[in-house]
This record gives sequence, C-alpha cells and structure tokens, in this order.
Amino acid sequence: MRAPLKILVVCTANVCRSPMAAHFLTAAAADAGLEVEVASSGFLLGDQTASDEVLAVMGERGVDLSSHRSRLTTPAMVAEADVVLTMERRHARDLVLMAPGHSRRIHTVGGAVDLLEAADTTGKGPAEKLTSIGEGRSTAALLGVGEDEVADPYGRGRKENRSAASHLESLSARLINALIADQAPSPD
Repeated sequence: MRAPLKILVVCTANVCRSPMAAHFLTAAAADAGLEVEVASSGFLLGDQTASDEVLAVMGERGVDLSSHRSRLTTPAMVAEADVVLTMERRHARDLVLMAPGHSRRIHTVGGAVDLLEAADTTGKGPAEKLTSIGEGRSTAALLGVGEDEVADPYGRGRKENRSAASHLESLSARLINALIADQAPSPD
C-alpha cells in the first residue's frame, strides 16, 4: 500500500489562495480515490483566519473554512512534501532559496498542471509523475510572471475571490486527473 501523497500549497499569507487550493485538492483527490495529505502555509504572520471574502466565497460553495489558521512555511515543511505548489513564481523562487535542495519539487500550481498534462508519464504512480516533471524543468521557468500563476484576490472583493476560487478548483481537478491518469497498478 502506498503512503499518501504529501502536497504543500503555499501563497503569500496563507489566508486566501492556499487554503482554498488545499480544500479543492483534497476534495478532487477524494473524488478520484487518491490518498493525499494536503497542507497549506505562507510567508507572513501565522495564526490568522482565512480572509472574510474567502470565508464568504467558500461558504457560497458549502465549504466552511472558519477553522483555518495560517502557518508560516518552514524548510522542514518543504522537505517533507512530495510536491510544493505555489500560487506565484515569486513564491517558488523564495522557497528554492529557503530549501535549495528541494527545487525540483517546487512548482507553481499552474506550471505543475501544464508539465503533467504535457509529459508522457504512462505507467508511473503519482509521486513518480511529480518527480519526473521536476527533473526536466529548468529553474528559469520560475523567472518573471506568467499564465501559470493564480492572481492574489486579497482585499480585492468578492468577484476576484470567486474568480480565484474557480481558477483553483479547475487547476486542482486537472492536477489530480493528471496524477491518476495511466498510473501504474498499486503494489499491494
């Protein structure tokens, strides 16, 4: 039996995008029958609640994030994860500096989806797929800004938070689908 896939989702403050992404990844994995442990963190103050807008937007979807408390990202958290998914390239660059030995496991969530969907990972399990996309990626992919990023909705109103939630829900479903597609049989 395989150990659960450990996913760490990181954004700026861990009060908007990463808590939403953690929920959507967990839900998509459960629907697909993929065992995951999803955690989220950020770079700013810890022990903060999700933003009021995120609580409202997720509440509209029947999701209660009121128990969420932000956490600060540590090198140990990065080291323990099978993959670290960030919302922006700058987050990924900061994590590479924080935990340089783990750069191949750090991706923007959109970048990971793009790489997984483009790669031939037939016969590989989810963890192997994530390892293979990191091996072929240049760290130059983390420079600049790009379409692989999820815009920060913090302080921007309900419309922007709904947009971020929809974007993250779509990326989460695509990522989980790519991880389970054509995977190797489970060794029992």
